[in-house]
Amino acid sequence: MSSLKNFVRKHKRLLTVAKACKQAIHPVKHDWHVVTFEDFFGLAVDWADKLPNDFECILGVPRNGLLIANVLALKMGKPLSTADDFVRGIVWASRDYEKPTVYTKVLLVEDAVDTARAMKSDLAKLKAYNPDLEVKTACLFTQNPEMQKWLDYYYAVAHDAPAEWHMHSFFKNTVLAVDLDGVLLEEKTGNPLLIPAFHVEAVVTARLENERPFVESWLKRHNVKYNQLIMFQRAAEERSLLNLAKYKAESIQKVGAEWFWESEPELAEAICGIAKLPVYCPTNHRIYTAESRWVQSFSNRKKK
Repeated sequence: MSSLKNFVRKHKRLLTVAKACKQAIHPVKHDWHVVTFEDFFGLAVDWADKLPNDFECILGVPRNGLLIANVLALKMGKPLSTADDFVRGIVWASRDYEKPTVYTKVLLVEDAVDTARAMKSDLAKLKAYNPDLEVKTACLFTQNPEMQKWLDYYYAVAHDAPAEWHMHSFFKNTVLAVDLDGVLLEEKTGNPLLIPAFHVEAVVTARLENERPFVESWLKRHNVKYNQLIMFQRAAEERSLLNLAKYKAESIQKVGAEWFWESEPELAEAICGIAKLPVYCPTNHRIYTAESRWVQSFSNRKKK
């Protein structure tokens, strides 16, 4: 962790990631910071400078492992492949240097490891292909103590929040409700933003009922899969923070949602405080939880 702290001092935008990693060692009931793509590339580049540089090829475990493997291979100037392709003789290399004629040592990489099931499967393929091949295992994040002992290298202890590149798989099996503007739809341009690759239970918007035809048309045009579209039923001038928070909290409770995505940070805090459900805010990449300090603070504001 000391290396991570030193890096953060030079790159302050990674401070929240460092704090999140530290929480796995000293857990606290606070909100989570989702690891963004920007965070990821900064950490991956720093890790590349700390790993040994004597590997002849970097192998990524599909699919998320390819993300970190690609960055490491580019930064370290090494060929890139997967276990399946490697045993077939397929390796991607830059034209600037020659590929080895014989590979003796490779690095097998994942972005995050819990049980390492996929990595162990790839490791078995590589050993069956060439028992003399030296294979080292590595991942960017892990919080499993057994995996920390099993892996040859890992960069940091992970926290429980999802990474930005895991969002679709993380929420796929949850009952999810989502905000419209600032989540699915970019308000200024009308372009799509974060479209789930699976059905969501409900789209809950602060837009008024008379906009339903437009919203339904937009959702259909951008292939948003949803079961219910819930519109604000009161007058436009009544869309205060408290009214919107109560409306959205009650709506997501009514549809049985387990999670909600809300674009406005203060509103996300308030919805979490009322509904006692986790709320993800893509604007600031935070997940507000029912155990967080915001629940108490919002409850106090309501009483005043």
